Amino acid sequence: MSTKSEKTYISVQEFISSWEKEMYELNHLDYFIFKLINHLGYQIEHNYFNSIKPSNYLLVDPEEIGTLSFNLGDSLESFLENNCFGDCAMSCPTRLDEPVDPEEIRARNDQLQLIQLENGADFNKRNFFVNDILNYVVIDTLFDFYHYEMGLNLDDTDLSLIQFADFISSILEKFMDAQAQTLLSNPKDSSTELFNKLMYDANPTWGEDFEAALEDEDDESEIWKYGDLHIHQVIEEYLSELKDNENEMVLVHKLLERFQVYAEQYAGLKRIDEIEEEDMEEFFLFWLIREITFEKDISPYTIKRVFHKFFKWLELAREVDLKNRYDRLMTAHFASMQNVLFCSRSYFDRNSVIDGVIESNTCGDQVISGLFEIEKILKNGLIQVRDILLNKKYLNVQINFNDTAKLINRAILSATMKPTAYGWRCVNIDYIFPQAARPFLT
Repeated sequence: MSTKSEKTYISVQEFISSWEKEMYELNHLDYFIFKLINHLGYQIEHNYFNSIKPSNYLLVDPEEIGTLSFNLGDSLESFLENNCFGDCAMSCPTRLDEPVDPEEIRARNDQLQLIQLENGADFNKRNFFVNDILNYVVIDTLFDFYHYEMGLNLDDTDLSLIQFADFISSILEKFMDAQAQTLLSNPKDSSTELFNKLMYDANPTWGEDFEAALEDEDDESEIWKYGDLHIHQVIEEYLSELKDNENEMVLVHKLLERFQVYAEQYAGLKRIDEIEEEDMEEFFLFWLIREITFEKDISPYTIKRVFHKFFKWLELAREVDLKNRYDRLMTAHFASMQNVLFCSRSYFDRNSVIDGVIESNTCGDQVISGLFEIEKILKNGLIQVRDILLNKKYLNVQINFNDTAKLINRAILSATMKPTAYGWRCVNIDYIFPQAARPFLT
């Protein structure tokens, strides 16, 4: 299965900088996933999207195809690493055509597939593996991508989505057949040489540049490593070294400039090593969400990717360890950050900010404004909230939102409400914050 003539959706440099490993840590599984991402992107663009109507809501542009393919590769890598190359002894990726031992399924307590076996169904490891990949990798990733990146509310009854998932699963299966024996028989073996070759093919002077960087690192002055830690200087140097594509650079500049403004002007910090865990939480959970609610070009995944690369560089170039704090924060709160940004943007797609302000101003003393924590989301679309400053509860609150079910309990609305005959109605929402932002709101 040659990929030489296929379009590159993520370069080897971008892949390595986005992966949470150093060059010497990369293994055969990582190399397999890198090749898969580009192959999958090509297949999606040229053999699936070309076959559906231009009006189909699943169509995305090539850059977003790259993001989707990366997300699928990332999810598959986690699945393989934590399951197939973890506790599971079935070795499905390299033994797809072997029959399944019923005891292996019993050990996993997989009731549906156990029933199929006991009823005499022909069920080998290929069926077992592809079924798992479809349900736990492909469909979950598609839901997240179209929900958070594209703002589409899809479910498991959406025929177009299921057909797309089946296509992707088929591509993954074929790619596994072609590449698994070579790369996944020993998935943890080093692939540094393979990646080095790819880097050299992409840039013949890469090896020389790398050696020069090492020599600079050993220079007795080591100014780049132990120099001034003023925040603006650190960010300026990082941006000067960065070599991303033009569109990505615009977003990197936007986000890091906001980080600098927050640290220096809002938090009163001057040195990058003064930033504490509480500052990180305030920036990502409150300050940044407030700043980018209306900037749809900045997705949650963009935030995650940009700051992961920045804090990783910071650890290497300045020996300032903010990356561990950042990783803990993202693990705990990334899903809620995604949700509130999606819900905020969905609300403003449907509601005019100006109209909301005008209605608030014309209602006189009837309206109340405040910070309201969602306590309950009712099936009829109404919500129950509590004012977090006055500790007062409001029942039967109506909110003009496409799908109230997408809201999550404990999210906090910065909103204005007015009374109705049956309860209350939100006439204006300024922002939606995750529950973890509460300490920075009161």
